[in-house]
This record gives sequence, C-alpha cells and structure tokens, in this order.
Amino acid sequence: MILDIDTLFIVTFLLAAMVSVALLLLWRLNKDITALCYWAAGCFFWATGAAFSVLRGPNRIILELLLSNVLTCAGAVFLWIGTRSFFGRPIPARLAAMLLSMEFVLLLIFTVIVPNHLMRIIALMLFLTGMWIWCALDLLRISHWRIRTLNGVLGYVFLVNAGFNLMRAAITVSSGPLFYAAATSSLIGFTFLGGAMAILGLGIGFILMTTERLQDELQQAATHDALTGVLNRRAFRAQAERAFASARRSGKPFSLLLLDLDHFKRINDTFGHQAGDEALCAFAELAQQVLRQGDLFGRYGGEEFCALLPDTNRDDAWAVAERLRIELSNLETQHQGHRLLITVSIGVVEGPVGADSLDAIIAEADKLLYCAKALGRNRVEIHREPAKA
Repeated sequence: MILDIDTLFIVTFLLAAMVSVALLLLWRLNKDITALCYWAAGCFFWATGAAFSVLRGPNRIILELLLSNVLTCAGAVFLWIGTRSFFGRPIPARLAAMLLSMEFVLLLIFTVIVPNHLMRIIALMLFLTGMWIWCALDLLRISHWRIRTLNGVLGYVFLVNAGFNLMRAAITVSSGPLFYAAATSSLIGFTFLGGAMAILGLGIGFILMTTERLQDELQQAATHDALTGVLNRRAFRAQAERAFASARRSGKPFSLLLLDLDHFKRINDTFGHQAGDEALCAFAELAQQVLRQGDLFGRYGGEEFCALLPDTNRDDAWAVAERLRIELSNLETQHQGHRLLITVSIGVVEGPVGADSLDAIIAEADKLLYCAKALGRNRVEIHREPAKA
C-alpha cells in the first residue's frame, strides 16, 4: 500500500494541532504546571512545521524545506524543556537556544547556501533523534514507583519516534537524490505515519501524567496536614487501624506515642501564630527524622501528634520517645531573631496483643501524656505493663 506523504503531513498537522489545543486548555485550568504550556508550544510548532511542509509555490524551498524543518526542531526542543519542567529539573535555556541555533545554521547551509538534500535530511533526523532520546532518558530515569510505569511507556514512545527518524534517514541515504521517488514507497510512508501517531501518543501520555499528578495532589491534600505535611488525623487513624489489626493477627507487639508540645499557647501569645506554625513544622520535621521509615506519624489535632511504632516493645518505644524529647529541647529554632524554646510531653503505651480496640490504647496514652504534663512537662511517661483492653 502506497501512502501519500502530503496526506500524512496534513494528518500530522491536525493531530499536533488538536493535542496542542488540549494541552493549552489543560494548562489554563492548572497554570502551576508550566510543563503543559511548553508541551502545547512544542506541539504547535510541530503542527506549523507540518503545515508548511505541504505548501507549494515559488517560495517552496524557504517554506517547505527550511521553515518547516526549523519549526519541527523547535517543537522537539519545547517538548524536551516541558519534560524537564514537569519533573522540576533545571531548564537549560541557553543550551536549548544554542542547539536550535546550530541546527538552524546547518539547515540554512544545506537548504539555501549549499543545497544538499542528503545532508539536510541527515542533519534534521539526527537532531530530532537526539532530542527524542534525551526526552526518553529524562522519563526513564524517574524511579518513583507511582509514576515509573507511565513514564516508562512515554519514554519508549519517544524512543520509537527516534527509531522512525533514523529509519527515514537510512532510507534517504540509500536512495540518494531519488528521495522523492523513494517517498512514494510504503516503507517511507510508514515512517511518516509512525511520526504522526507518535504525536498523538505523546499528547495522551502528557495528559495522563498530568492527571496522575493532580490525583496525587488531591490524595495528598485529603490525607496530609496542610501545615506540617504529616498524616492528618483521619488518615493516621485509618492506617493505624490497619496496623493494629495486623499486629493482632501476627501476635507482634507495637507501641503508641501520644505527643503534645508544651506551652504552645504561650508561643502563640508571645511571638504570634506564625511562630507557632514554625514550631509545629520544626517538631514534625524532627520527629520524622527520629522515627523509622515504617513508623506512622500524624498530627492528631492542634499541637498534639501521634505515632505508632510497629514491632516495637515499650522499652524500645521509650528510647525513641526520649531521644525525640532531648533532640527537640536542644533544637535551635529561630523566629525573627528570637529563639523558640520547644519541648514536648509524651505518653508511651505498648499495645497488647489481646486489645479489643485502638481507642483503648490511645486513651491510655492520653492519660500518660497528661501525667507527664502534671509532673512538670518535657518528659516521657510510660505504661510499665501492657495496656489492658
């Protein structure tokens, strides 16, 4: 089957234009994701380049061969910049401008100054191939398990597109000056069709990655405290209930810590609520450094926090709580030139295997917490025997 190249350019133009509009509309709804704007610009340049490729007339060399190629290269650069922007990587604007300028000079030389069809195609295909491989590497380097699969698929789409470009370059080299005769072959038509489908695949991939990020942000907002970034009360309780049920099934011990900052109202009244917020954030950050990766930690309300330590008996939990208490009292936290003295009182309970509910253990820890408050604050109180259900 012979595929008409001009028709494929028109298909590419339509697909790239639609993807560009879709990305631009999505960016207008989520302007904090600037990658969408870069991707939309890249698809727009790609669409414009495809449109110029089918123009005919006295200025065909400038419009079809030079301007269309330069616009296509610009589109590739913007897609690469958008990919880096999406993952918060530095945007090498100078490097991008330099690469695009060098490619423009090469295309100008081989199109207008010293016309050489073979060298022009090689210069264009190698530039695009390099950009697609660069985009693929940026995507495939992502190791976060939540997005590894989707990014990997999109990375391979870039690699497949790079393969189409290399195939097109190889066919051009083999056909020499008979390129436009070769362009009527099914093989070269297949490479152009592959490029058209690639832009659709990339657009879908960009939209899916953005959707996944928005879902993660919603999930983060629903389960984490907006100020400190730790689990909120609802999410902590949900995960703690699962950990409690797991401990009952396995028969392994766990310990629960209830923590409350001392004289927190005094900090707010003396230095203002911003100082209180800074104290909460400093404590939450320190607690996450002291606790293990598998421990649960959340803000239970106000200046009160809760931690659940799986596979931990009360003596080990007491050691963790005491270390946290000491490190917090030695923490240098400044607010507008004033040192904030932050201390914490902690109640520690080992959850018994036969406990009927998590609430009973939290209630026991609460009693110990207020016992620590009554005995002078800045101390750890521990239940010497496993709590009764």
